[in-house]
Amino acid sequence: MEETQLKARLGVFDLTCLGLNCIIGTGLFFAPGEIAARLGPYAPWLFLVGGGLCLAIGLCFAEMAGMVAGSGGAYLYARAVFGPVVGYLVGWVMWLSCLLGGATVATGFSETVARLVNPEQPSPVVRLAAAMAIVLLLAAVNFFGVRSGALSNNLLAVCKLVPLFILLAWSLGGLNLIQGMALAAPSPVQWVAGFLGILFCFSGFEEIPVPGGEVKNPQRTIPAAYLWTLLFSTGLYFWLQLIVGAAGAVGSKTPLVDAAALAGLAGLVGIGALLSQASVNASIAFTTPRSLWALAATGWAPRWLAHLHPVFATPVRAIGVSTALMLIVISQSTLSTLVDLSVLASLTQYLVTILGVLVWRYQKPELERPYRLPAAPLTAGLALAAVLFLLANVDPSYLKGWFAALGLGLVLCLFSPRGRML
Repeated sequence: MEETQLKARLGVFDLTCLGLNCIIGTGLFFAPGEIAARLGPYAPWLFLVGGGLCLAIGLCFAEMAGMVAGSGGAYLYARAVFGPVVGYLVGWVMWLSCLLGGATVATGFSETVARLVNPEQPSPVVRLAAAMAIVLLLAAVNFFGVRSGALSNNLLAVCKLVPLFILLAWSLGGLNLIQGMALAAPSPVQWVAGFLGILFCFSGFEEIPVPGGEVKNPQRTIPAAYLWTLLFSTGLYFWLQLIVGAAGAVGSKTPLVDAAALAGLAGLVGIGALLSQASVNASIAFTTPRSLWALAATGWAPRWLAHLHPVFATPVRAIGVSTALMLIVISQSTLSTLVDLSVLASLTQYLVTILGVLVWRYQKPELERPYRLPAAPLTAGLALAAVLFLLANVDPSYLKGWFAALGLGLVLCLFSPRGRML
């Protein structure tokens, strides 16, 4: 019989590094300047509020992960609570978003590399080569086992944080952090835009439970990873926002590099930004094929994609297909960032997971819950309010990509083993 069962080899540290790589990406190095310009002295404190709301959403994922075991994250939860078709659509949007987002992030990484090679005239050949190289390298790393894939995530997570820790240490004596509190207060319009920016800075944590079938003791590991990931990232964003305000980098497009320049650390932080882009690539390379594998293992994608390597127990065919498609997208000169689809994919996962917690608390109170969401009605209510706030303020143009993705998914559904049975 063909092997289709993933091996449980991931622990709390592995999942926490995966979460940090998803959250702490390129935006960390560029968003704080604009957020400080919009929110003034309140920016650091509103990062604490935003982090708390995202933690409430994350703990909803943790409760569902305890009741619905396996790889796939929100796809599994949506399928269990709302049925196979809704689950499939969530899983399809997840995989497609990761695929296109991975191509976009790889292209951003290659742009940075090309500018390092030739700042005056970045070479298109270098861009393309660097983008394809990072995708192929990480695919190869993930091919040789879940531990090697996790190790690449862990190593990049640690390496990109080192320059930030050095900057934080310097700021304790090199800056008057209270000075940032003297910034001008924002207007009502800036409040909304600034807080939206904060919430979007935390997006990506929904990827933590995607490799759930490869996690040791997932009922304990996944909640712990959510807690550590969101507490750490919230604290880091808070402190860095203080630094941006104190260093006068408000409104800057490269606020951390500008702040680091005061201490002669601009080059080091610039390297951190490059490593950060690579780490996002690593997290996407790890989760994208597992999203496709989850669809195949449950019959919503061709069954042959659920095959695992007999020695490394990795979803080799899902890795190969996802990598090949990502390379095709990268090679197109008209590549769109498709941020709209990524945003809607995240919000879709948040919404179905929170509603899943509430529905099952009402319909199935007798179910064993290895992890119980604390103060469930209040916590889930706050999480739901945060998601609805985001949805209400999403650019209407974003919906075009989302509906197009759902329509394509429904068409492809008809050719899947499960879809033909409908």
